[in-house]
Amino acid sequence: MLVKKKKKIILAILNIGAYNIIMNEKKLNKKELLEAIKSYEKMIRNDSLMKTFTKHMRGAFVVRLGRLNAELKRRG
Repeated sequence: MLVKKKKKIILAILNIGAYNIIMNEKKLNKKELLEAIKSYEKMIRNDSLMKTFTKHMRGAFVVRLGRLNAELKRRG
C-alpha cells in the first residue's frame, strides 16, 4: 500500500515537470531556469500535493525555488 502511494506521488511530481535530472542550477540555461521556476511554483501552490510531503521535503522545495530565483537574478 505504501509503495503504491509513493509511486503515485512520484508520478505526480513527474507530471508537473518539477523533477530535474540536472540539480545544479548553474548548468541550466535561462529558458530551463524559467521553466524550472514555473514548475516549482506550480507544485508549491498545489495544496493537495504538498500535503503528501513531509515538512522537510516542503522546505527543500522552497529552498530549491529560492536558489533558482537567485541564479536567475544573478544572471540579470
